[in-house]
Amino acid sequence: MSSLRQKVLSVFKQLHQTRKKIFDGDIATLDTMRTHINDEFKKNKEINDDQKVEELVSIAKEVEHTFRTRIVQAELNPETGNYRMNITDDTVLLDNKPFDPDAELPKRRKRTKCDEIKT
Repeated sequence: MSSLRQKVLSVFKQLHQTRKKIFDGDIATLDTMRTHINDEFKKNKEINDDQKVEELVSIAKEVEHTFRTRIVQAELNPETGNYRMNITDDTVLLDNKPFDPDAELPKRRKRTKCDEIKT
């Protein structure tokens, strides 16, 4: 098996594993994502240019990384009306600063309507 073929199969497998991890229990989204991943790979199946295949593998790796680190699933708790986020160890967490009601916010500029503009 060629090295390039191994890379394609590896990223294909990674995408599916990430899909299963992120959307665990959400059958509709799992099915939609499976179909979309498979369709994208089938669409590019006949590409023989090694450079183009490498480029597509790179894009697929970036997509997988984005999904793994930036996408979270939120589930509604019907009893409380609150959402519970399914955050994984790979999820990138940014600093969360609480809102300061006493903060000095910049004033909004008055918008001018098109018919009020003087030419």
